[in-house]
Amino acid sequence: MSLQCLRSFEFCILHSANQLTEGIIIKMKKIITVICLSLAMVLTGCADIKPSEESEKISVVATIFPCYDFARQVGGDCADVTLLIPPGSESHSYEPTSSDIIKISGCDLFIYVGGESDKWVDEIIGSVKSGDEGLRTLKLMDCVSVLEEDLAGIVSDGEEHGEGSDLEHGEHDEYDEHVWTSLRNAEKILTSVEAVLSELDPENSEIFEKNCMSYVAGISDLDSKFTELFNSVTDKTMIFADRFPFLYFTRDYDIPYYAAFPGCASQTEPSILVISKLIDKVKEEGIKTVYYMDFSSSKTAASISEATGAETACLYSCHNVTDEQLKSGVTYLSLMTENYKTIKNGFEK
Repeated sequence: MSLQCLRSFEFCILHSANQLTEGIIIKMKKIITVICLSLAMVLTGCADIKPSEESEKISVVATIFPCYDFARQVGGDCADVTLLIPPGSESHSYEPTSSDIIKISGCDLFIYVGGESDKWVDEIIGSVKSGDEGLRTLKLMDCVSVLEEDLAGIVSDGEEHGEGSDLEHGEHDEYDEHVWTSLRNAEKILTSVEAVLSELDPENSEIFEKNCMSYVAGISDLDSKFTELFNSVTDKTMIFADRFPFLYFTRDYDIPYYAAFPGCASQTEPSILVISKLIDKVKEEGIKTVYYMDFSSSKTAASISEATGAETACLYSCHNVTDEQLKSGVTYLSLMTENYKTIKNGFEK
């Protein structure tokens, strides 16, 4: 059976599922995942070749850009690293294709984040592991101390804090998945990546360790620059006229903040009342710069800027990159360095 036939099979079932109730659709998607995974394993089994067997290099599949960049930085020339979610795609609403399942089932190491956006991963991993005990996984949220989602700085139509808020992203015991936005977390994750790669390929462990130490050194240096920057300003309050994926970042430097939405919120445009409250905060705090995220609209930030005179600036959440950025060789460190320059410039205006 060809991959094209597998995709056609998946499409036909999904098309039929569109005519069903939401509850049945969810069940159908689970069934489809299992069926596609089974067929994927048959296909890879018939070929009797895994990527790691075609090459001496370790094959790594990573869901989003931070996972991908950490793996390629540590693995270097000794690992083949594949970015699963295409550049420019929205990771929060991503669903794997049959070809994605084949990539996962055929790799040596699968790296993912965990959390709300990766709910689809658990079922696939469980099915793959039941048929292939050789698959290793690394979950970023297991590498660090995770934080519960904090709505304290999220401005809503009701209260500005979590209590009584109409923000329904989840209960307070949900954890924020954007662990990589902390440079200090990134160092811990890189160490975990190095440990797993060294276990899978002991002969190249010294190379992995050297690559890891080199990248960690650059990240540690940037962390020091951020610390110095935030210690030098009297009021380091930041306004995010957008989703807020920077909880771990702001905790590292004790930064007060106000934002329109939580990090994984489905909303794209805040209400007039929320915009009005953010405008008031900018005026009250004397904020010079209002931030919005990459892969997002600057419309809300522009509205606040027009009402207050504050500048607008884009920050990289690093969850994904454009195809052009990927081809140009951007890294997690280079994007976070750009964030440093942007924030520094924002305070100096």
